[in-house]
Amino acid sequence: MKPDIEINCPNCQAKANFYSDGNTNGYVIKPKHIGKMSCGNCGMNRKIEISTEMYFYQIPIDDRILYARTFDNLLRLRKYFSENLRMNSDPELDFPKSFYKNRTKIVELIDKRIKPAGNNV
Repeated sequence: MKPDIEINCPNCQAKANFYSDGNTNGYVIKPKHIGKMSCGNCGMNRKIEISTEMYFYQIPIDDRILYARTFDNLLRLRKYFSENLRMNSDPELDFPKSFYKNRTKIVELIDKRIKPAGNNV
């Protein structure tokens, strides 16, 4: 089963998985902030309340942070910004202007984040 969100384990700071039932908030289905987490590194496995600060994938842009829930989500965000795509729907669901102005920086930061350690290719 794929995690709803990949988070930093509160015990060892390694990548851990968070699972929760979804709830609807407007148009977006979001996981509840209370769910079960499991860490393959230290073995922690318990009910937990999370916040966005715990997300494993965070890309700082100016005074904002671009969050990705999972590695797959991070790759979709990279594709979105590298292909100069833009949302044409509800402005409430769109990204801040600073993200669009910093598309190249976002892609570079995501590339650094996904590049395997020690691979200088």
